Amino acid sequence: MLTNHRAGAQRSEAARVAILTAAATLFTTSGYERLTMEGIASAAKVGKQTIYRWWPSKSALIAECLANGYLLPNDRLDPPAAAHVVEDISSWYAGLAAYFQSETDSRLFLSLISAAAGDAGVAEHFDARFGGGHTIEARLRQGVDAGELQPTVPMNQVADILIGTLVLRVLARSTTDAKEAAEVVRMVLSPFTTEPTEPEEPEEPEEPT
Repeated sequence: MLTNHRAGAQRSEAARVAILTAAATLFTTSGYERLTMEGIASAAKVGKQTIYRWWPSKSALIAECLANGYLLPNDRLDPPAAAHVVEDISSWYAGLAAYFQSETDSRLFLSLISAAAGDAGVAEHFDARFGGGHTIEARLRQGVDAGELQPTVPMNQVADILIGTLVLRVLARSTTDAKEAAEVVRMVLSPFTTEPTEPEEPEEPEEPT
């Protein structure tokens, strides 16, 4: 939960959900620039003063929508932990690229980029939830712990490369299929993968003398 709200009466959970839902819906359909507190209040059926009591600006409201999963699908943002780390990140990356290639979702993503570019609060939560630092790096650490990646893998740089490439593709409205996504992941991670080793044969017990 964000902590930069104005002090005021304790929020009604029903009103909170209505406001966040209305803000996310209007943001998705109209974009950040056309989003207004008046429009959100009307859609949520609350007074504008109620919104301002809890959020000082539309950027703070969008930041909370982002932090609480009202804008980006949380189930798509975290790489799975089902197979080898390279396979998991490849399948996740391909799915994420495909998701943001639909007209609605690419428009949402572009609106988020625009909002993040113009507001530090939105940028902070965009990076925390989607920027890769907390999602990709966590899976890479698991890969290191499992002996699948070398400890020298530059986790932050890997995350930046993968997400930066995806952002560029969305901005250019360029498609990325599953094969291309897997190639990007393997190109970035292959220098840091460990070679599989054959298990050692157990030694024969010595004959008793």
